[in-house]
Amino acid sequence: MSLLVLAAMVLLCGPRGLAAEPFSGELDLVLRKALFHKPEQAADGVHLLLHFEARDGQWQRVWGKAQNYGIGEHIGIVESAEVTDSAVRLEVTMLIQSDFWNKTQWVARYKIDATRQAGGVVKGTYTGVFKGVDLKGEVEGIVPAARPVRQGFVPPAFDEHPRVLLRKSDLPALREKLKTPLGQAYLKRAGEAGDIINLGLLYQLTGDKAHATRAMETINEKYKDAIPVFGFGSGGFGHDIFAAALAYDLCYDAWPEDFRAKLRAQFEEFTERQQHVLMTSHANFHPCSNYYGPGRGVPGVVAMILWGDKGAAPPKPRDPLARPWPILPPQNFVPGKGVPTCELDIDKSPLKWIWSGPLPFECSRDVLTGMGGYAAARPEVGTTANYTVKTDKWFKQGALEFKELPDGAADAEGIDLEKALGKQDPAVAVFYTAAQVKAERTVSLVRQSKEMRVWISGVELEDRVFYKLHAGLHPVLVELRMRQPQGTVGLRLASAEDDDPQGAMELARFEKRLWEQDQALWEKTGMAPVRQLWLDRGWFQNYQHYRWGMGDGGTQTETGGYAQISSWYPSVYASMYPNFFGRSVTAYPDVTHLIPRKIMQSVFPAEGGSGKRLGNKPQAMQLNSVITLNPQWMACHFPIIPDQYKPSALWVWNYLCGVTDERSIPNVLGGKEASIWGLGGLTLAQTFLHYPLDLKPVHPDKGMPRHWSAATFGLYVFRSGWEGKDEFVSQVWGKCAPIHGWNHPNAGGLQVWGLGRPWTWTDSSPGTIRDTYSVVLLPEDQINQGACGRLVHYEAHADGSGSLTLDLDDVYARPSPSLYDKMLLRNPEKRVASGITGLRAVAFDYSGKSGAPAMMVLVDRIEGGGRRLWTWQKPEGAGHSVDANTFAIRYPDATMKATFIAPGDAKVEYADDAKKEGSDAKHGFWGTLHRFKATGDGSFFVVATFQRGEAPKVSVEGSGLDATVTVGGQKVRFDGRKIVLGQ
Repeated sequence: MSLLVLAAMVLLCGPRGLAAEPFSGELDLVLRKALFHKPEQAADGVHLLLHFEARDGQWQRVWGKAQNYGIGEHIGIVESAEVTDSAVRLEVTMLIQSDFWNKTQWVARYKIDATRQAGGVVKGTYTGVFKGVDLKGEVEGIVPAARPVRQGFVPPAFDEHPRVLLRKSDLPALREKLKTPLGQAYLKRAGEAGDIINLGLLYQLTGDKAHATRAMETINEKYKDAIPVFGFGSGGFGHDIFAAALAYDLCYDAWPEDFRAKLRAQFEEFTERQQHVLMTSHANFHPCSNYYGPGRGVPGVVAMILWGDKGAAPPKPRDPLARPWPILPPQNFVPGKGVPTCELDIDKSPLKWIWSGPLPFECSRDVLTGMGGYAAARPEVGTTANYTVKTDKWFKQGALEFKELPDGAADAEGIDLEKALGKQDPAVAVFYTAAQVKAERTVSLVRQSKEMRVWISGVELEDRVFYKLHAGLHPVLVELRMRQPQGTVGLRLASAEDDDPQGAMELARFEKRLWEQDQALWEKTGMAPVRQLWLDRGWFQNYQHYRWGMGDGGTQTETGGYAQISSWYPSVYASMYPNFFGRSVTAYPDVTHLIPRKIMQSVFPAEGGSGKRLGNKPQAMQLNSVITLNPQWMACHFPIIPDQYKPSALWVWNYLCGVTDERSIPNVLGGKEASIWGLGGLTLAQTFLHYPLDLKPVHPDKGMPRHWSAATFGLYVFRSGWEGKDEFVSQVWGKCAPIHGWNHPNAGGLQVWGLGRPWTWTDSSPGTIRDTYSVVLLPEDQINQGACGRLVHYEAHADGSGSLTLDLDDVYARPSPSLYDKMLLRNPEKRVASGITGLRAVAFDYSGKSGAPAMMVLVDRIEGGGRRLWTWQKPEGAGHSVDANTFAIRYPDATMKATFIAPGDAKVEYADDAKKEGSDAKHGFWGTLHRFKATGDGSFFVVATFQRGEAPKVSVEGSGLDATVTVGGQKVRFDGRKIVLGQ
């Protein structure tokens, strides 16, 4: 059975579309204020993204995410659907999952009624029910471009390997490629490298099982009993298990089943765990972060490799209507010394406990065995017990003593693990209390952690089992065995009675429907349904990085080297996804456009190498974040680069590796001595697989545009050309969406390069301050410095000239911490007005009409507030001068001259300002700012030209922002919204 049929089978119970033509495609819809933590917060709820997909009217499971609600992914079922060219009507039931901070699952129901507008835009409203509260709100979203399966693609069979790095159907062509000079050079380099990925690839290419045997021996020798998951920091995560998984995929047919089973068990445990947690307790779970990228990219690849394996039938959930199990209070039960007594309410955790204190994670499974075990134990304050701590190499005895839980460590939500434990190392803890039940209730346990076990009156509570909890005083014991103690964990009992629509009955009924779908999949295929879940979740988790960590145009949002860590494994996943699914990983121009965007920000000098070894390094014109353009990223991304950019991307790849003709193509494989790039492992394999021998390179001047729009986060590039020496690369950073990782307060920042020189400076360190950018500062006002700009005008011309305008009202507002949510959505009602508004308009003119190779026009219109400080950061090594209302940056062979049109009496000066802001240099800026400054009470209108000789004359008619400026033969004016050239 094909993968596509399988994916549709997951929702055998799903509805078919009601439109005349069955809908095929995807929808991304945001339901505003669709979730909340507490009912009293419903009016100010958090937004929920829902991702829908249908194939010929057959709807797949819905995936949801609400970043401001929690870190979990939510799954759902489409109950009814009608999608036409003009309307979108959907009914969906969602299972809102628990996580570290939201310890309970809930069922939510929504009915969506929206219109489908030009460009696939969807707008409308929804009604819904969540936690028993009726909701209504706005819906916004899009029907993205289709992701068609390529013609002739055959999905992998269940037991088919390899499937991610390549497919068996690729082998005939690859074996022919192996006969070429590139192939012969690869054989030599791969044999020398000897890593398990390339050994696996050699086995596939040559059929020689000795390579697979060598890979197996390497794994046994290097990893002994278990493959390590973690390394140093987020950048060290997942490399070993990723390599082992690829070797497993490549050597599957050659390895004995007992060895495969040993690895498979580790991969399964890894995937289930790492799709829910990250590598450290203090990790940033936002999809843009350096923790999220590897933490979700690696499990996504492993999930593709594990898919299809046979497994046991999914366990059938208990019937919600079955007779509940009785729990009676023990006769004559009297709590011991210091044991609190509290009321046990539905949805409320007991407030008082005694506890064992934190115990080693490796301690015995029941630390109260000496007291009869957890079911029979009745500890009190001062009770002691012995337990065993055992590892693979040693064991020892330990002792515990029960004491009162510290004040403030527990409330009705549960036990605050940080307050109780003080530190977040893996630990075990036992909690005990006496609970009074006033009236008989039918309940079920809402397990707030898989690491939590609960006993009430000696009965251990199981998931999805219903209990008749009788009135009386009950002993309650909870054991927590936590790998990552985080958040709050409480004892929550849910009502399992029919009069409680959001209790356990509702949850159990919906989970039974999900089980019925899983059971149907298993009966048809024999595959363990959890493998389909891992596969689907793996895509949705990487999709979040593409949308919220890259965005349209392929930016990388985290600053410094963190950007490379965050995007690497999601990029690897994207490069392998088409081999498995036969289509692009994304419907948007995000991860596929990462390399073209990097090319747009780079200059390629004719002599860019070291002079001693092969290869060249481009000059990266970074703005906001670093730009890493090297063979590793080229080899990974090349298959997914859009076709129109591939010829120039190949030219860049050749440039990086010193390839000048067919004979030098093997240079792309690198080498310790011959190349400035040392390649190995995955990159060596992908270089051989992905370097095209049937494509002619095209210089970027013929194959790349001269302007680039990365609209999600607001990176705009304007280039005058691609000659590698004198061209101008001008950039504006709008920061048009919030970045929830390392980032800068830099909306409206600029970068200009031309005539072989930088003309301003920006800081690429992980954290910095707004003062390090060429922007207007308001030193007397408390403003929202880290906020975003909003694009209100953009145009670009064939020669690279263009203009844009950014609304900076959010930046000039007072600090507004709730203005944006973590899914890049703006909450306009949360903006705290300061009485200051403003915009920044920028234009670049490469026509030569000004009498200079390039002209820049910059308008900052600001109303309200105190004194303004206009700044321009001088690049290191440049000379400078100031004369009246002008300043100049000077190199021996080129100059920049800037003239202030407004304010007319601008006071311009140059200063080397020492500045210390932030707790340290990493989290702020400790250094010296070399900058031009201009002060004034109004707005700013500046014209700058860049030239090798004398600057052209600037003449002005009128004054202020209403002035018309003539520079050489070019006229410039500001029309109140945008800069106008030539009129």
